[in-house]
Amino acid sequence: METLSKLFGSEAKVKMMRLFLFNPETVFDTAEIAKRSDENPAKVRKEVNLLFKTNLIKHHQTRAGKNGFTLNSQFMYLTPLQNFLINIEPLQPKEIVKRIGKLGTIKLLLVAGVFIQNPESRVDI
Repeated sequence: METLSKLFGSEAKVKMMRLFLFNPETVFDTAEIAKRSDENPAKVRKEVNLLFKTNLIKHHQTRAGKNGFTLNSQFMYLTPLQNFLINIEPLQPKEIVKRIGKLGTIKLLLVAGVFIQNPESRVDI
């Protein structure tokens, strides 16, 4: 993530971009973005504003009246950006085992989806 954070300006921005790219139809408010990206709300508001200005995300209101942001599917560089962020730093098998191993005894771990650069897969782990 270090390379990406240098390239895109901050690790928070990269986390948020990935959040939107991997959840294209989900509406997130700033509190949910902060929680999911593990960043402080002030930084999230700043980065959301920048992503909104670039047109990567757009305002969205749900039927329930929830205001938030969602991925702009009309963003002109959407496909190249998705490909870049998925392929630039794939999680290495040892790193996956290390992270999952903290959950307890694992008998079987299957890796698919974004972990093998196939975002259309129905299952990731």
